[in-house]
Amino acid sequence: MTTIATNKPPDIEGDLAAEMEAEINLIDAQYAAEMNMRDPEAGEWLTEWYIRKVEEFKHAEEVLVKQFEANRNRIRNEARALAFRHGIQFKQAIDQRLQMQKGKAKSVSLEHGRAGYRKKASTVLIKNGLEVLEWCKDHCPDALDLKIARRTPIKEHIESTGEIPPGVDFIEEREAFYPPCNAYHLPEPKPIKL
Repeated sequence: MTTIATNKPPDIEGDLAAEMEAEINLIDAQYAAEMNMRDPEAGEWLTEWYIRKVEEFKHAEEVLVKQFEANRNRIRNEARALAFRHGIQFKQAIDQRLQMQKGKAKSVSLEHGRAGYRKKASTVLIKNGLEVLEWCKDHCPDALDLKIARRTPIKEHIESTGEIPPGVDFIEEREAFYPPCNAYHLPEPKPIKL
C-alpha cells in the first residue's frame, strides 16, 4: 500500500505577512519606475497612476472570478460524468465488499478515502412557503422567525407528533451511500455571469 507524505500545515499568518511584504515591494518598485518617467514636480500623475492601478486590480479580480466559476463548473461536470458512467458499478463493488465482511461494517477503507453508508438525519423540504407559514401560525408558532418558517422546529414537530404540515416534504432518517455516486445528487454547475 502506498503511503502519502503529508506536509506540515502552512503558516497562514506568516505566509500572508510575507506575501503582503512582497506586494508592497512590488508596488514600491512600480511607483519608482513610474516616478522616474515623470516630472516629480507635476503631482498630477500620482492620481492618474493610482486610479489606473485600482481599475487594473478590479479587472484582474473579475477575470479570476470568471475563471474560478468556469473551472468549478468543469470540475462539477466531470464529477457528474464520472458518477453517471461509473457510479452504479462503484456502489455495487462497495456493496460486494461490505457483504464479504458479513455485515460487520458499514463502510470500506480505500487507499484514497472511505465509501459505504452513513446515517443521514431526517430533513424538511419546504415546497410551499405560504402554506407552511399559515400552518405554523396555528400549530407550531416556535417555527416562525420574522415571518420566515424555520425548518428545525417544524422537523421537531413532525418527529414528535407525526403530523406533516401542508407544503412540506419530510424525508425520514436513512442510510445514505457515500461518496455520492448518483449524478443527480451532485451539485449543479452554476451559470457563469458574463
